[in-house]
Amino acid sequence: MGAGCNNGSPLDGALPDLPPEGGAALAAAGRLDGANYDQERVTGPASQGLVGDYFMRNDKVRIVVQAPNRAIGPCPFGGNVIDADRLVAPAGDQLGEVSLFLQLGRTIAFDRAEVVRDGKKGGPAVLRFFGHDAKNDFIDVPGLGGFALAVQDDYRADIDLKVQAAVTYILMPGESKLRMIYTLYNGSGGDERTTWGTLSDTGARIEAFHVGAGFGESEISEVVSGGLPPGPYAIFLGDNIGYGIIPIDDLGAPFPVAGVDVEIYGVTELSDALGDKGQTLAIPKNGTVTREIDFVVGTDGADVSAQSLVARKATVIPFSGTTEPGARVAVSDGAGKAVTVATAGSDGKYAGALPDGDYQIQAEGDGYRRSPAQPLALHGSAATTDLPVPASAPLSFTIRDTAGTPIPGKVSVVGAPPNAPDRRFRETTKDPLPYGVAGWALSRAGDSARNDQWDHPIALAPGQYRVVISRGPEWSRFDQLITLPAGGMKVDAVLDHVAPTPGYVACDFHQHTYISPDAPVPPSDRVMSYLADGVDFISSSEHDVHFDYQPLLDSLGVRGLLDSAIGVETTPWDYGHFIGWPLTVDPMSPNGGALDWAGGEMGLNLTPADIFAGLRKSGARVVQVNHPRAPDGAFSNFQQNFDRAGLSFDFGARVFGANVAAAPLSAAVLGLPEGAPLFSDKFDSVEVYNGFHLAAVAGERVDALVDANMRDWMNFISFGFTPTAVGDSDSHQWYSVPAGLPRTLVAVPDDSFAALQGGVADDVAATVSGMAPRDVIVTNGPFLKMTVDGMGIGRTVAHAGAGPLSIHVEVTTASWVPVDTVEIFANNTFDVPVPKGTTPTMSPVLCFTVRSPATARCAGALGGARALTVTTAGGKSTISIDITDVTADQILARQRAGAMGKDLWFVARAFGDVGMFPTIPAGIDKTVPVAELIAGNLAGRGVAALAFTNPIYVDVDGNGWRAPFAP
Repeated sequence: MGAGCNNGSPLDGALPDLPPEGGAALAAAGRLDGANYDQERVTGPASQGLVGDYFMRNDKVRIVVQAPNRAIGPCPFGGNVIDADRLVAPAGDQLGEVSLFLQLGRTIAFDRAEVVRDGKKGGPAVLRFFGHDAKNDFIDVPGLGGFALAVQDDYRADIDLKVQAAVTYILMPGESKLRMIYTLYNGSGGDERTTWGTLSDTGARIEAFHVGAGFGESEISEVVSGGLPPGPYAIFLGDNIGYGIIPIDDLGAPFPVAGVDVEIYGVTELSDALGDKGQTLAIPKNGTVTREIDFVVGTDGADVSAQSLVARKATVIPFSGTTEPGARVAVSDGAGKAVTVATAGSDGKYAGALPDGDYQIQAEGDGYRRSPAQPLALHGSAATTDLPVPASAPLSFTIRDTAGTPIPGKVSVVGAPPNAPDRRFRETTKDPLPYGVAGWALSRAGDSARNDQWDHPIALAPGQYRVVISRGPEWSRFDQLITLPAGGMKVDAVLDHVAPTPGYVACDFHQHTYISPDAPVPPSDRVMSYLADGVDFISSSEHDVHFDYQPLLDSLGVRGLLDSAIGVETTPWDYGHFIGWPLTVDPMSPNGGALDWAGGEMGLNLTPADIFAGLRKSGARVVQVNHPRAPDGAFSNFQQNFDRAGLSFDFGARVFGANVAAAPLSAAVLGLPEGAPLFSDKFDSVEVYNGFHLAAVAGERVDALVDANMRDWMNFISFGFTPTAVGDSDSHQWYSVPAGLPRTLVAVPDDSFAALQGGVADDVAATVSGMAPRDVIVTNGPFLKMTVDGMGIGRTVAHAGAGPLSIHVEVTTASWVPVDTVEIFANNTFDVPVPKGTTPTMSPVLCFTVRSPATARCAGALGGARALTVTTAGGKSTISIDITDVTADQILARQRAGAMGKDLWFVARAFGDVGMFPTIPAGIDKTVPVAELIAGNLAGRGVAALAFTNPIYVDVDGNGWRAPFAP
């Protein structure tokens, strides 16, 4: 993989001619080594360059190209541009990676690199990489199922094109673009046609922009509807920097999804790529073709647009003006479609350049405040337009505890923004402003007067709002209706720790930052989100990357408030996602040493069992199955392991596992060995609560996905398999999906500030893995505890004699998280998969409620619907239930036929019906008037309280606990 010649490749005669050498030595290229690394690397939030990679620079930009290698991710092979920044006024690298895309999922596996020109003789710096086509096994289009299975066999990614390839990177002095010239030789023995384009991991806090569509991403289902219209370039806009991907001779039909941007060149719409129309790159037998894609580094979107148009030989006319500093300036065509976007500097000035024509221009500042739209006429001469944005009405705040100490918190402003979010100005799909929310902030220090990154006034338009300030479900909530004047105002919140969870730490094992391709949130902002919502412990879980939060916690000075462990979300494309922790980081690996679950060029993908074994070999003490089921109506269940495995339970044979007849796709389609099992029970925990999926079932408002996952999990327990049920946020967002809600409360010997400061990872891992009793509670708010005959969650108790059981349940919540029903399940089993034509319901053994009338499932419990007493005082609500009139025989009489033995397991669940909006903004849509949200009318609306325990096991027969359907 070192420098060298191309050794007489059939590509030789087709490689591009290089510009002449000579003149001042302004460009340079070489390899990063121990001596030059600090000087030549490109630093920044998305920086990936390691010793052994290659650098390029001139008087305008710095670039790093990854050495040939393999590390699982959206671009699994090296040889691609991975880092880029300006030389003057650098913004820091924010780019992910840019790779070639062929045949609906192939790329180039580069294996040799050459420094063609190091720039010492003047002229360009030139690098060249050689390789061959290979499957990009991070993705698998047929694995989506449905329409994707209809892709013709000749166009599938596992068809070897037998293409040899080279890419020549040319960086000229004085230019802020890199020419990427791909040369492809067809050695297949026949003529070849294929799709071609680019696949880019967009990078850090990047917003993808496309002409005609503006900012934003697509849903995978949009492939069949054509996707976004073709355009001349793609813009990746970061903080004070922009990148452009420009096909020189084609238009590209874009497909930006989950932080990865695919551009298919030469088609009229994206769906063409699925058939004959998409095979736009023809390579004759024993022949070559050359395609050029330019990579541009600019200051903002408008600068990238101007450079891209010039690269495509267009004539452009400048435009400029002034507006509010930091405002986005959107330019649209006559039909109102996005053309480009500029960002005003600290002096309020903006600029750009476009072809001759008539446009419309408008500016937007913070808080969705917009200037009036104005015409922009570019006809032969430059145009200047000033765009005054209405002044903001700043909302200032302080957040303190009852002792007067400033504390972190989340500020949510309920109301309507002055203008609806619009993708012409900014990204609206990755973290959309939730309906009914006009503004928000995550506060680190509890004082907006600091005016820093996390503590600053919130820019709003004057009007009526409800201000809600919270610090997670253990704390009271500040709630005030305000009329915000034009000059702004201040609110002072005092929060009380009304519902602490002594002996437990609040954990989130599943979250993402921009280290994952599909999340825009910086790791520092993710930490702030956890502080604002009162989370104690996290294990990192980036997609196929090992990441360590500990140095960041130290630099932010938050040890004692938050502890962490290194983990990973191993992310097979189409048969499930799996977590492992704790792990370590390999500093010499592009992804920190993450397990390569895919087959590479020679093999098949790892089965779930092999993945679990691989994670454990890497040091993981906890292995977890994430989001095992897809919600009803989902486009595909390609990320849900239990769905993909066809998980089924055979109560007669007393076995459970993968069911080929119920699986939507075969193992072979998923890149696994023919007949390989898609389910393994060698995991420690399962994500029962992930996200919010409200639905009406049997006349009751429930989280349908939690119910579905609980049915699997309770069946596991009844078969004697007892993984820990956990709840995680799986947040990819700042606000719309709050980090740490839901969460997992894990019992530890010490949950004090000092313990968190010293580290609780070992104790958390011991409890979740079952090395210690699985004393674990899953919750979005309530603190729910239960004992049976005096023994708590995760433990086994021997019940002597035939007398009644002694069951005790306690619920403590902040008063804004009301609970109105408590259920107890025992030895419940469910038909999985659900028989067609039936509605799956939960059937508690005992049910306590304040609802009238009670739900049918509550009324069907032992003793019917029992009265529930809720005591509310001092900002908290408490429930205490003692049950002494139920015997083991009464419960056993309700079991499924075929159950054996007399032993029992118990799980408690508590929930309510009053939404927790805006602290959890999900579940509210435009059917609810904003005025109702400002008024705080949330009964029957939004995400309500929900918590459940892990099991308590009761040995009734005195022979040790045994599950009723154990083999």
